Amino acid sequence: MHVRGKVTLLLALLFAVLIAAQWGIQHYLMLPRFVELERANARTDMERVEFTVERELQSLAAMADDWGNWAEPWDYMRDHNPSFVRANLTDAAVKSLKVDYVALLGMDGHYEWSRAFDPGTGKQIAIRLNRSGQLEPQWARALADGTQVTGLIDTDAGVMLAARAPIL
Repeated sequence: MHVRGKVTLLLALLFAVLIAAQWGIQHYLMLPRFVELERANARTDMERVEFTVERELQSLAAMADDWGNWAEPWDYMRDHNPSFVRANLTDAAVKSLKVDYVALLGMDGHYEWSRAFDPGTGKQIAIRLNRSGQLEPQWARALADGTQVTGLIDTDAGVMLAARAPIL
Protein backbone atom coordinates (compact mmCIF):
# COMPACT_ATOMS: atom_id res chain seq x y z
CA MET A 1 0.00 0.00 0.00
CA HIS A 2 1.27 3.41 -0.85
CA VAL A 3 1.89 6.15 1.66
CA ARG A 4 -1.05 8.11 0.32
CA GLY A 5 -3.43 5.16 0.93
CA LYS A 6 -2.02 4.59 4.42
CA VAL A 7 -2.43 8.27 5.34
CA THR A 8 -5.98 8.29 3.97
CA LEU A 9 -6.85 5.14 5.95
CA LEU A 10 -5.21 6.55 9.09
CA LEU A 11 -7.13 9.84 8.73
CA ALA A 12 -10.39 7.95 8.15
CA LEU A 13 -9.80 5.86 11.30
CA LEU A 14 -8.86 8.97 13.25
CA PHE A 15 -12.06 10.73 12.17
CA ALA A 16 -14.11 7.65 13.09
CA VAL A 17 -12.50 7.53 16.54
CA LEU A 18 -13.06 11.28 17.04
CA ILE A 19 -16.70 11.01 15.96
CA ALA A 20 -17.25 8.08 18.35
CA ALA A 21 -15.50 9.94 21.18
CA GLN A 22 -17.56 13.08 20.56
CA TRP A 23 -20.79 11.06 20.47
CA GLY A 24 -19.85 9.26 23.70
CA ILE A 25 -18.99 12.50 25.50
CA GLN A 26 -22.23 14.16 24.37
CA HIS A 27 -24.39 11.13 25.11
CA TYR A 28 -22.95 10.12 28.48
CA LEU A 29 -21.65 13.38 29.93
CA MET A 30 -23.48 16.35 28.43
CA LEU A 31 -26.95 15.00 27.61
CA PRO A 32 -27.79 13.91 31.18
CA ARG A 33 -26.84 17.36 32.46
CA PHE A 34 -28.97 19.08 29.83
CA VAL A 35 -31.90 16.79 30.65
CA GLU A 36 -31.47 17.61 34.35
CA LEU A 37 -31.42 21.35 33.57
CA GLU A 38 -34.55 21.04 31.43
CA ARG A 39 -36.38 19.18 34.21
CA ALA A 40 -35.33 21.79 36.76
CA ASN A 41 -36.56 24.56 34.46
CA ALA A 42 -39.84 22.71 33.88
CA ARG A 43 -40.35 22.32 37.65
CA THR A 44 -39.67 26.02 38.17
CA ASP A 45 -42.09 26.95 35.39
CA MET A 46 -44.80 24.69 36.85
CA GLU A 47 -44.31 26.26 40.29
CA ARG A 48 -44.77 29.67 38.67
CA VAL A 49 -47.95 28.51 36.96
CA GLU A 50 -49.26 27.05 40.22
CA PHE A 51 -48.46 30.27 42.10
CA THR A 52 -50.14 32.40 39.43
CA VAL A 53 -53.28 30.24 39.37
CA GLU A 54 -53.47 30.29 43.18
CA ARG A 55 -53.05 34.08 43.23
CA GLU A 56 -55.81 34.52 40.64
CA LEU A 57 -58.11 32.18 42.58
CA GLN A 58 -57.51 34.19 45.76
CA SER A 59 -58.32 37.40 43.89
CA LEU A 60 -61.53 35.88 42.50
CA ALA A 61 -62.47 34.59 45.96
CA ALA A 62 -62.04 38.06 47.46
CA MET A 63 -64.21 39.54 44.71
CA ALA A 64 -66.88 36.86 45.24
CA ASP A 65 -66.81 37.54 49.00
CA ASP A 66 -67.29 41.25 48.36
CA TRP A 67 -70.33 40.59 46.20
CA GLY A 68 -71.66 38.04 48.69
CA ASN A 69 -71.51 40.51 51.57
CA TRP A 70 -73.39 43.19 49.65
CA ALA A 71 -77.08 43.64 50.59
CA GLU A 72 -78.32 44.31 47.03
CA PRO A 73 -77.49 40.83 45.62
CA TRP A 74 -79.23 39.29 48.64
CA ASP A 75 -82.34 41.39 47.91
CA TYR A 76 -82.16 40.42 44.23
CA MET A 77 -81.96 36.71 45.04
CA ARG A 78 -85.00 37.09 47.27
CA ASP A 79 -87.26 39.20 45.01
CA HIS A 80 -85.58 39.16 41.54
CA ASN A 81 -86.00 42.90 41.16
CA PRO A 82 -84.85 43.74 37.60
CA SER A 83 -83.66 47.20 38.68
CA PHE A 84 -80.67 45.55 40.40
CA VAL A 85 -79.66 43.93 37.10
CA ARG A 86 -80.14 47.17 35.14
CA ALA A 87 -78.11 49.17 37.68
CA ASN A 88 -75.38 46.74 38.70
CA LEU A 89 -75.06 43.88 36.22
CA THR A 90 -74.59 45.75 32.96
CA ASP A 91 -72.10 44.49 30.40
CA ALA A 92 -69.78 47.38 31.28
CA ALA A 93 -70.01 46.57 35.00
CA VAL A 94 -69.17 42.90 34.44
CA LYS A 95 -66.31 43.78 32.09
CA SER A 96 -64.94 46.25 34.67
CA LEU A 97 -64.52 43.30 37.07
CA LYS A 98 -62.01 41.89 34.55
CA VAL A 99 -63.69 38.48 34.56
CA ASP A 100 -65.16 36.49 31.70
CA TYR A 101 -68.13 34.99 33.53
CA VAL A 102 -70.42 36.02 36.40
CA ALA A 103 -73.38 34.02 37.68
CA LEU A 104 -75.85 34.25 40.55
CA LEU A 105 -77.07 30.80 41.62
CA GLY A 106 -79.96 29.90 43.88
CA MET A 107 -79.55 27.44 46.74
CA ASP A 108 -80.90 24.69 44.48
CA GLY A 109 -78.14 25.30 41.91
CA HIS A 110 -80.50 27.07 39.49
CA TYR A 111 -78.97 30.01 37.60
CA GLU A 112 -80.86 33.18 38.52
CA TRP A 113 -78.63 35.37 36.35
CA SER A 114 -75.42 34.85 34.37
CA ARG A 115 -73.32 36.66 31.81
CA ALA A 116 -70.23 35.49 29.90
CA PHE A 117 -67.90 37.27 27.53
CA ASP A 118 -65.41 35.99 25.01
CA PRO A 119 -61.99 37.09 26.33
CA GLY A 120 -60.69 37.68 22.82
CA THR A 121 -63.52 39.70 21.32
CA GLY A 122 -65.35 40.95 24.41
CA LYS A 123 -68.67 39.86 22.91
CA GLN A 124 -71.31 38.15 25.00
CA ILE A 125 -71.32 34.35 24.67
CA ALA A 126 -73.08 31.40 26.26
CA ILE A 127 -70.99 29.15 28.51
CA ARG A 128 -72.17 25.80 29.68
CA LEU A 129 -70.47 24.65 32.86
CA ASN A 130 -69.03 21.16 33.16
CA ARG A 131 -70.33 20.12 29.76
CA SER A 132 -73.04 18.17 31.60
CA GLY A 133 -74.68 21.36 32.87
CA GLN A 134 -74.42 20.10 36.46
CA LEU A 135 -72.27 21.57 39.21
CA GLU A 136 -69.36 19.41 40.28
CA PRO A 137 -69.96 17.62 43.61
CA GLN A 138 -67.51 19.87 45.49
CA TRP A 139 -69.28 22.98 44.21
CA ALA A 140 -72.76 21.57 44.88
CA ARG A 141 -71.74 20.72 48.49
CA ALA A 142 -70.33 24.23 48.99
CA LEU A 143 -73.57 25.70 47.63
CA ALA A 144 -75.65 23.56 50.00
CA ASP A 145 -73.36 24.33 52.96
CA GLY A 146 -73.11 28.04 52.15
CA THR A 147 -69.31 27.96 52.08
CA GLN A 148 -66.75 29.47 49.78
CA VAL A 149 -64.95 27.34 47.19
CA THR A 150 -62.38 28.05 44.48
CA GLY A 151 -60.92 25.90 41.75
CA LEU A 152 -61.00 24.95 38.11
CA ILE A 153 -64.22 24.15 36.28
CA ASP A 154 -64.47 22.43 32.92
CA THR A 155 -66.73 24.27 30.47
CA ASP A 156 -67.63 23.85 26.86
CA ALA A 157 -65.32 26.84 26.20
CA GLY A 158 -62.37 25.33 28.09
CA VAL A 159 -61.14 25.26 31.68
CA MET A 160 -62.17 28.25 33.79
CA LEU A 161 -60.75 29.57 37.07
CA ALA A 162 -63.71 30.02 39.37
CA ALA A 163 -64.64 31.23 42.84
CA ARG A 164 -67.94 30.88 44.62
CA ALA A 165 -69.08 32.63 47.80
CA PRO A 166 -72.45 32.62 49.53
CA ILE A 167 -74.65 35.71 49.42
CA LEU A 168 -75.09 36.54 53.08
